[in-house]
Amino acid sequence: MKAKLFCTTGILAGRKYEFTQQATIGSSNACAIVIDAPGITPAHARIFFDQVAGCFFLEEGNAQISTRVDGVPIKRKAKLGALHVLTFAREFDFVFQTMAAPSQRERAAAQPPAPAEAQEDAPAPEKNIWAASPIRKKVLTNRARVSAKNGKTLIEDLLKAQPGKKRKTAVAVTMIEALGSQGNVPPPRASLQLEALRGDKPMGTFALKDGENVIGRSPECEIFIDDPSISRRHASLIVAANQVRVRDLGSRNHTYLDKATVVSEIEIPFESRLRFGMIEARLVS
Repeated sequence: MKAKLFCTTGILAGRKYEFTQQATIGSSNACAIVIDAPGITPAHARIFFDQVAGCFFLEEGNAQISTRVDGVPIKRKAKLGALHVLTFAREFDFVFQTMAAPSQRERAAAQPPAPAEAQEDAPAPEKNIWAASPIRKKVLTNRARVSAKNGKTLIEDLLKAQPGKKRKTAVAVTMIEALGSQGNVPPPRASLQLEALRGDKPMGTFALKDGENVIGRSPECEIFIDDPSISRRHASLIVAANQVRVRDLGSRNHTYLDKATVVSEIEIPFESRLRFGMIEARLVS
């Protein structure tokens, strides 16, 4: 059986992958899908087809941050169906879909056309399983149960509440819904990002979600930077109403805005420079 993955968030957004037996995911160049980003380990996870069970499985390798299927953390291994959203290191959403073998009609359609008098009626257009699938509701329901401290991804950010109604009646405007009308995953929307450097060495570019984005050395932080000058929970960036504010969380090496020490929550002008310990950072769009 064949499967495909489509990345919707992070540095690989827009990339497509197809495989039959196995796909490995990690920061190592030996992996089929290489994600060179903080939070992704060399042998992070793999997706493989089990001949006995007749389906694909997702298995964690040495991942430090739980891998999620439809918003729910897995325990080492999870069985996959026809359609899911897989999330790695809380930053990278991949739409997973199995691809059935072509039907007799599809194989016939791929053959050279017969003479006009022998041609059959054209095959019916293929149904869009994205639009009809209950996966959208499942993803949103499961993710609503995940603690807010685990952070959100782009799919969650696309929820828009109806005016005058409670959050539970929110309208799901997700990428999977967009597939129902376009037959393809649309490109991800532009988002505000934090670009981090230590000297001339890039430390990563991180998408900022609405609300709080904790920066620290702990893998549980939304912005995970593995550097000894960074505290486990160093600082917080708060995104709201097209404004970004920074707050130090009692870090050992302090937080700086331009050359001033951050002592209280303060707005970040877009062209300003931030420093967390020895890490220089700036906002980019």
